[in-house]
Amino acid sequence: MTEEIAAVRHGFRGVISSVQQRYVEENKVLEVVGVEGDAGEIKRLTQELMALKGVKQVKASIISP
Repeated sequence: MTEEIAAVRHGFRGVISSVQQRYVEENKVLEVVGVEGDAGEIKRLTQELMALKGVKQVKASIISP
């Protein structure tokens, strides 16, 4: 699973500004991805992450500058 998520992230390096990972259980990882840039590209990133089998939740939060 981690490799699949990393592959998706790799395709969106232009909008990803930071990534933090935390193991909440032995086989569960919480990943926080900071993004900035084109809204359409960020939406595509979100959709690709949601489409991955095994991903439990994807939540997008918008913070205005």
